Amino acid sequence: MRFIQRKFVNSKKARTVEDISKVFAKLVLQGKLSAAIKLLENESSSGLLDLSPEVLEGLKDKHPEAADITFESLLHGPIEYIPPSVFDMINEEIIYNATTTTKGSAGPSGMNSELYRRILCSKNFKLKTEGKILREEFAVLTRNLLKTSYHPSLLEAFTSCRLLKLNKNPGIRPIGVGEVLRRIVGKTIAGFLKEEIKEAAGPLQVCAGHSAGAEAAIHAMRQVFAEERTDRILLIDAINAFNTMNRSVAVHNIQLTCKKIALYIINTYRSPSRLFICGGGEILSQEAMPWYSVNTALIIQSLRKHMPSFKLVRLADDSAGGGRIEPLFDWYKNLCREGKKFGYLVNGSKSWLIVKTETIANEAKRVFGDEVNITT
Repeated sequence: MRFIQRKFVNSKKARTVEDISKVFAKLVLQGKLSAAIKLLENESSSGLLDLSPEVLEGLKDKHPEAADITFESLLHGPIEYIPPSVFDMINEEIIYNATTTTKGSAGPSGMNSELYRRILCSKNFKLKTEGKILREEFAVLTRNLLKTSYHPSLLEAFTSCRLLKLNKNPGIRPIGVGEVLRRIVGKTIAGFLKEEIKEAAGPLQVCAGHSAGAEAAIHAMRQVFAEERTDRILLIDAINAFNTMNRSVAVHNIQLTCKKIALYIINTYRSPSRLFICGGGEILSQEAMPWYSVNTALIIQSLRKHMPSFKLVRLADDSAGGGRIEPLFDWYKNLCREGKKFGYLVNGSKSWLIVKTETIANEAKRVFGDEVNITT
């Protein structure tokens, strides 16, 4: 994992272009546009790209067409009926709590999170009643998205995004900024179904609402690396993972893996989302799917069947495993093979094998060859 890798590998203090892009994206999503612009003025190595034919083509490459479905990636079995009354506890109070913690800049509508908070959570006497009425309507919308099937055309505005194009230097980092209302609804659902989502994702996917998930992953891998029988840690990176996971497969399988959230996922992801490019133009997002933790569960389960005793952990699209050289290489090849079925493509050029000594590094080079980067 990149985050874990920084804990293992001593790197320079200076911020990289990738770090600057992450900070810029975070500021934009928090609605702190002045701070984001100031960052660009201070850092000449990164910023927003002009919309050229090359940039447009790069954005299209980052948002590929829907991939073919492989039969082995689909789950089969009866789809359980979920009583609509299960969601009746989603009320305006939950919407209020979700709104107060939702941050970020505006989607295509131009309404940012601060404006939503002023409308929905105002203490002003004149707006207080109206805000509560609107929160009740949003609660109705949330419940309906969980228990009623809608035609995709009715939710087109709800699922659309603004698409920013950051200079990754080299390359492009696309940042999709969706509607704040969708974020509020998503946060409400994630909180309401937190335990179901954690169960569906499994204990090894630590980004699925687990307390201090990133820190837990770091400590787990540190402990594994410190063990006498472990002399290597393999940190796996994926190619554009959030935009290449097969959406059709995920929409189908989630009906069996996380039943209560299934209809919401189907409503909002069975049709491509419109991405409006800053500077002009539009492309479709056909594979991207933020409910990533649930989507990766089947990959993890498949790998566990092949290697039940192997020590690994996942944080979103990154994987980490520790052990001896041969089991690590087998895990790596299995992940490459199994991940391909679901649209998870391992990026060997950005994956790192961390070893304890130069002698072990030589053995690792013999087994892995040029598949991954190797360091001590």
